[in-house]
Amino acid sequence: MSKYINLILVTVLVLCTNQAFAQKESINTVLYKTFSKKGIDSAVKKYHKLKKEDDDKYEFAEAELNILGYRLIAEGKNKAAIIIFELNTKMYPESPNAFDSLGEAYLRAGDSEKAAQQYERVLEMTPKSQLDDKTKSFIEKNAASKLAYINSSESERESTVLEDFLSNSENPYGRLHPDAPPETELWGQLAGEWQCTAQILQPNGQWGPGGKAKWVWKYTLDGFAVQDVWFVEWLDLPPGMAQINRPFVGTNFRIFDPEKGKWEAIWFANNKNRMSTFVAINDGDKVIMEGKNRGRHSRITFYNMSENSFDWKSETSKDDGKTWQETTRIHGTKIKRENRKS
Repeated sequence: MSKYINLILVTVLVLCTNQAFAQKESINTVLYKTFSKKGIDSAVKKYHKLKKEDDDKYEFAEAELNILGYRLIAEGKNKAAIIIFELNTKMYPESPNAFDSLGEAYLRAGDSEKAAQQYERVLEMTPKSQLDDKTKSFIEKNAASKLAYINSSESERESTVLEDFLSNSENPYGRLHPDAPPETELWGQLAGEWQCTAQILQPNGQWGPGGKAKWVWKYTLDGFAVQDVWFVEWLDLPPGMAQINRPFVGTNFRIFDPEKGKWEAIWFANNKNRMSTFVAINDGDKVIMEGKNRGRHSRITFYNMSENSFDWKSETSKDDGKTWQETTRIHGTKIKRENRKS
């Protein structure tokens, strides 16, 4: 009999343990479904109802509304995002991050005055908050950069890089030279304009949004090489890069070396005015770029390449290439095609 009693006790203990550690359902997912069907007012009412009646079933952490707000921003629903972020500031009135997010929603909605008010409040709140010094510094730099952007002139915010890059109206994406190595087409197949979305690995190990970008490719050096321009509007930059206070622009030059049988690639960007170099090979259905820059091993892989889309990932290694950690993902969708007129 004691054997069965022990079995019952163990079963009860397991059930209790599972209940104690049962993962709560994300409230942001529930609210998004409500918003999609009934609108933002219904979503807010749903939040208060579940917060009152089912607080133990759903996860109501500050990050939940923040995730929902940025999802709405990504979909261009800035007014709804403002309402969600305002709700978050009411639920977490001591959080600088909540007001920082509200400021961004106002800024994207075109209300610079209200955006500035939120960022000024963030700078006032942050030193008094319970956040660690690293997080405080991050939030303060972001808020200060947004205020600088709001107070800058229109001309300081403009960029003509893409227009300059595509100045040839007849062949805006260039063309392959008849005498160029045929391998040039490895990158030439990407000539055109691509809309890209990025994901960045967060310190907590989760993947978070890295913004959207336009990636434009064309033949250059009279058709013997391929150049691309990576362009991210300032408001679409991830928070860690916002302090550059301008659009983020980078460019690669890629040329095939017949003697080495490899591609040579050089990357320049305006965020730190640094250069990185890579060699690239065609590995079946993938293109792999590797380089060692400033003591760090980097690897970039293009895969799932087709006429209309591709995937891209960036990895780093701390043990000379024995193991790799993926840090960034990009998905590209073609929006304009290459002009192959010769």
